[in-house]
Amino acid sequence: LYTMLGEEKEIHYYSNGGPYLADGSFSISISHTKGYVAVLLGEPGKRVGIDIECYSERVRKVAHKFMREDEKKSLFKGTETWSLLLHWSAKEIMFKCMNASDVDFREHLHVMPFTPDEQGVFSAAEYRTAEKQIFQIYYYLFSDFVLTLSL
Repeated sequence: LYTMLGEEKEIHYYSNGGPYLADGSFSISISHTKGYVAVLLGEPGKRVGIDIECYSERVRKVAHKFMREDEKKSLFKGTETWSLLLHWSAKEIMFKCMNASDVDFREHLHVMPFTPDEQGVFSAAEYRTAEKQIFQIYYYLFSDFVLTLSL
């Protein structure tokens, strides 16, 4: 955070575990995985989300818990794994931005059809809150991880 802003900032956490800056100067989202950390800053008072996930075939074993039947798994580099990771990661972001409890990733969160590439953007929707928010999910695929964010 100091590297990004050039000054010290104090991070506090809401009861649900979400981070915020004590001085309210920015909204913040943080994610980490196996040797990587990602931090996203946004406008004060506006929820932002970032997620980073290491590439792993393990996502296939749990896909039934977060993939809807009307969501499309696409091939990228000869496998559906990248697509599954992007779906999971996008749903993590939506969950972070929603500020709602009892969110079922399969029932309440939906990723619109898209074809994965090295980077891009796709739409996703949540059906859990009264707002029924639509998200634009920006993504980047690296050799060993995916990075997704929503501003």
